[in-house]
Amino acid sequence: MNVDSSNISDDELLNKYLSRVIMAINDYSEEQLFTALRNADSAGDKTGAQRIAGLIQQRRSTQNQDSNPDY
Repeated sequence: MNVDSSNISDDELLNKYLSRVIMAINDYSEEQLFTALRNADSAGDKTGAQRIAGLIQQRRSTQNQDSNPDY
């Protein structure tokens, strides 16, 4: 993420980052993410596999929050 952070607070940077993560999650189906995870694992790309697994976890967490709002 190429952002001039000199005039942006940490909270604003975090919000921009999280927005991009959510957009990335929404761009791919869960099946596509699992295929990418298997491919990264098969290729021995541990870092890539961990990042994709994190996206899957984030998507599931977001879905759970949307379906179970706190009242």
